Amino acid sequence: MKSKLKRFEIISGRDNVIEPGKDRFLNIKGKWKQEYFKNSNPLTIELACGRGEYTVGMARMFPERNYVGVDKKVTAFGRVAPGLWKII
Repeated sequence: MKSKLKRFEIISGRDNVIEPGKDRFLNIKGKWKQEYFKNSNPLTIELACGRGEYTVGMARMFPERNYVGVDKKVTAFGRVAPGLWKII
């Protein structure tokens, strides 16, 4: 249980994790390219992305696209290697 609470704490401090309760969650709908990515690249969404390894791999292979990973279990994001957050 303690490790899950620690992951929630880590996640809450990341500005690239958008979740209910954060201001950005309410304001980002339909504005991903302009507000978050700040470009007009096509958007690719991966559902059930887990820890995000596949999403990150695709982003590295196709940098001309924007990628968003979505997962129901937010605790999975707390297990992502810290280095991956730099390219997401």
